[in-house]
Amino acid sequence: MVINRENENIFLCAKGNNEGYGVDVVIDAAGSTEMLKFALETVRPCGIIGKVSWGPKPIHYSLDNLLEKLLTLEGIFIHTWDV
Repeated sequence: MVINRENENIFLCAKGNNEGYGVDVVIDAAGSTEMLKFALETVRPCGIIGKVSWGPKPIHYSLDNLLEKLLTLEGIFIHTWDV
């Protein structure tokens, strides 16, 4: 499933999958900390989050869902800000 956030509520679409458990896999290519939070909230238990990039902002929320849902977080660290 591909969700166009301009036409659809991405949270409701994602949570509506698998009888309300969420989607199997979330691939975050945006790189924002907000998208990781979205992924943690919408992926099903034992699901997978693929993080293609990471931004320069620190995370200011709990990662407890990662442990509570037995999630797999895979990714590559990439950044584009100037040094």
